[in-house]
Amino acid sequence: MRTPCSCLTIPLVFLLLCPAFHAQTNNHALVFEPIQSYEADEAIVEIGRPRYLDQDPQGNLYALDVQGRQVHIWDAKGKYRRSFGQKGEGPGEFMFTYPVGEIVVYQGHIIVVDESVAKIHFFDKNTGKFKRTIPRPSNLSRLRLYRAESGRSLFALNVSGSRAVQEVVKLNLEMEVENVFFSIPYGRTEWLDKVRYIYRPQANRLMFCPFQDNLLIAETRDNALRVFDQTGQKQKTVRIPMAQDEVEEEEKQAYRKQYLQGSYRDRVRLEFHEKGSFFDLVLSVDGLILVMKNGDERGHLSGIALDHQFRRLTSFHESFGEVVHISAIDGRIITITVPEDGEYQITAYTVRLERRREPTAGRPDYN
Repeated sequence: MRTPCSCLTIPLVFLLLCPAFHAQTNNHALVFEPIQSYEADEAIVEIGRPRYLDQDPQGNLYALDVQGRQVHIWDAKGKYRRSFGQKGEGPGEFMFTYPVGEIVVYQGHIIVVDESVAKIHFFDKNTGKFKRTIPRPSNLSRLRLYRAESGRSLFALNVSGSRAVQEVVKLNLEMEVENVFFSIPYGRTEWLDKVRYIYRPQANRLMFCPFQDNLLIAETRDNALRVFDQTGQKQKTVRIPMAQDEVEEEEKQAYRKQYLQGSYRDRVRLEFHEKGSFFDLVLSVDGLILVMKNGDERGHLSGIALDHQFRRLTSFHESFGEVVHISAIDGRIITITVPEDGEYQITAYTVRLERRREPTAGRPDYN
């Protein structure tokens, strides 16, 4: 197990010298280009384990540090601004006895969910001053929070063990459910018994993301994208085939070799990787919809890119390193990674589609 470092140090030369990632298939390449890093001077603040991110309309980045029990803030240029928060069980204090939580910036508030004590904290976005704490409602758990692209609505993926459902809901500022968009069953049968604590991709689960002020909701079991408006009305359903041969063979073999050198847990995941074709992540970023599968903590992602009319553009296979968080925020992909030196890095990428000038020698093409 890696030991989290006490600070974020990302030399600027990394971004200047690091080539853009090119995921090439057919006549196009999906390019992930690093454009911004976020670092902090350890003489000012110690950063332990940033785990969750959000960004406000002004471009300020907010990172929830579940080890340091703080929220760290950078401006739009990547300059560190301030931190707030401390360990404790009092108002505005964080415990994170296990590292599950959430952060979202919404209507002038920084909202922090501490799942370990079932509390939701509200802070002023401009000053970081504590405003109030409420108990997490008993009908909500394991929340993933998202703002609509307009910033006018707050949505959540709620996994309720007591009611055995996964659901996408709309919330108000009191964390009350105003609308349920989509739900599927969830229960003990979704877990694999022979390998303890490993979630099996064959199990059905939901994921979603804001999309042109609507919602894209994906269900793994049927490989479908559903578009809902903010009233909860379904607009359309789009089937997305995710054939295994979309992963280029030589990259697939390299992926397999790396996993076979790992633990039994890794080998089980490899077995799922080779047998299953299921969604793991759906992101909407800068005119593209990225439908990904087989995402894991090592950062291996493969999938397809669609335009906003759901027309297929290209497939891709990419590795960002050991990723602990990846999200699409305001037209960029932002990742938290742990490189070999163990120092957490927060990096923003632009994503664009480029036409490939020449075929890549030695690589098969897929339609």
